[in-house]
Amino acid sequence: GVPVVSTDVGSCRQLVYGLGAEDEAIGPSGRIVRIADAEGLALAALELLSDPDKWYAAQKAGIERVTKYYTQELMFGSYRTLYQRAVAGWPEEKSGASASVDAEEADATALESKDAPEVAAENGAAEPRTAEPRMPTAV
Repeated sequence: GVPVVSTDVGSCRQLVYGLGAEDEAIGPSGRIVRIADAEGLALAALELLSDPDKWYAAQKAGIERVTKYYTQELMFGSYRTLYQRAVAGWPEEKSGASASVDAEEADATALESKDAPEVAAENGAAEPRTAEPRMPTAV
């Protein structure tokens, strides 16, 4: 896990600082600076690189956020729910599928799916890697 230093574009702020109270409580996984602020970007990077406590805190937060909110199982479950809802709302004569898919049931089963790792393996995805937290050796 490497702490992030990014500009404030897209969902970067959400990924670094969290979304919602529970996610925000994990802490920042890096720093966000204004767009086109080269000096701010450099200072944010130096802040993390020069202070091991801040580096490790951001590293820990990033690892915790990813393992809690960005797993393969959650991603596959979210896509499964999205597709089930799309099929449920599609006219039967076009999809050939039953329009009786219960969206609430789809939500519940999507997060409980046990086949996500097998699906990923079938598609050639690598197993998740873990590493010991560490600081960069050269600054």
